[in-house]
Amino acid sequence: MKVNIYISPKKLLYLILPVLIAFIFLFLFAQDLVEGLEKRFLLYKSIIIANINFDIPNVQFIENKPPNKNLWIKTIFDAFILVPFRKNLNKGSLPPPIRKKLTIPKVDRKKQPPPIYHISMVYIGANKKFVVINNRLLMEGDFVSDKEYIVLIKNDGVLLDGAWGRRWLKIK
Repeated sequence: MKVNIYISPKKLLYLILPVLIAFIFLFLFAQDLVEGLEKRFLLYKSIIIANINFDIPNVQFIENKPPNKNLWIKTIFDAFILVPFRKNLNKGSLPPPIRKKLTIPKVDRKKQPPPIYHISMVYIGANKKFVVINNRLLMEGDFVSDKEYIVLIKNDGVLLDGAWGRRWLKIK
């Protein structure tokens, strides 16, 4: 079954009229538009060049600040100047995925006690989770030591897995 759709001349005029008005407008004011766009792009070009030619702040200046009297402000400040601790054998490669099964040699639990770690801070953001353990900034999937890695980061602690089995490190 074939359906034919017809457009009346009045509706066809309504469809074509905006295109005709745009062509007339461009024909009359083309030179003014070009000059206005040139001025606008020159302004953006000067802003971009000003932002590219900036001086890198001196890191020593940040580290030599006198310590704050409030301990929690100092803790937050120290967290922002930390560098994530990662050991990648191939530079430029991504760390192993979190869900990947890691083969860690099992150690006799009676011979060696598990190491003691100190959690300084836990940060849980919208997309990433960080924890500061023994003054190192770590994420989920990062190795805390040669035999243990972080499985899960929560508000109250960190879940480790490795040679001593799964265990929780609680914030004190």
